[in-house]
Amino acid sequence: MSQHHNSTRADRIAKKKFKDECAAAGLPCWLSGCTIDYNAPWNDFDNPRRFQRDHFFPASTHPDLYYDPDNWRPSCAECNEARGNSMAVGGLGIPSRQWVPTE
Repeated sequence: MSQHHNSTRADRIAKKKFKDECAAAGLPCWLSGCTIDYNAPWNDFDNPRRFQRDHFFPASTHPDLYYDPDNWRPSCAECNEARGNSMAVGGLGIPSRQWVPTE
């Protein structure tokens, strides 16, 4: 839980719903693409693949988006903790074809 927000009953329910939806879809960590252990308890601190709800715009810099589901991403604890409160730097996704430079 972020040090910037108190855990409320509504937030815990929303977080569980988000986790369940991500698990049902088998979503990987949005930061690295690694597999998330959705069955691990939140406090299994020895498991770097346990689920954590990440915020695309960090909660520390965008507290107004903390409760916004559009700002949430599934992540593993290792990647989320390594990212900290920095802005995410990601790739563009899977290219539609192999692009080559032209002269």
